[in-house]
Amino acid sequence: MPKWDRATLDRFIDAEAALVNRQLTLAAEGKDVWTAWRNIRKGIFSQYGQLLVEQKFGDIVVLTKRL
Repeated sequence: MPKWDRATLDRFIDAEAALVNRQLTLAAEGKDVWTAWRNIRKGIFSQYGQLLVEQKFGDIVVLTKRL
């Protein structure tokens, strides 16, 4: 991240905002703060790290919808 230019940083922030928004939406619906992570053991978010490294922030936004 330290080498990212402003445009890349903005895309990262947008992707992380999508993740946080999804977590909060699911928490409100499920009445449990951990609702978004109920299927994490199934590997539905396992691509996150690689997508982050590859700066595929749009794909991270799509991935959050699978939570």
